[in-house]
Amino acid sequence: MKTRDELMTKAREMWREMSDNERTGVRFGMFPAEAMRKAEREGFERGLASALMQVASNDGGMRG
Repeated sequence: MKTRDELMTKAREMWREMSDNERTGVRFGMFPAEAMRKAEREGFERGLASALMQVASNDGGMRG
């Protein structure tokens, strides 16, 4: 299981690589499938979605 720091580092990395459309999806709670599958193959499972939502919140906020 990854630490919170590892999850946040991965989430920030993924956020930088996302398109504007993918970022908008995350703000509404939808995560890009291929990016999430890639992260899972790298050992990131539980907590990554939450970390991505935190990154989105820090970069303008979540939508609901």
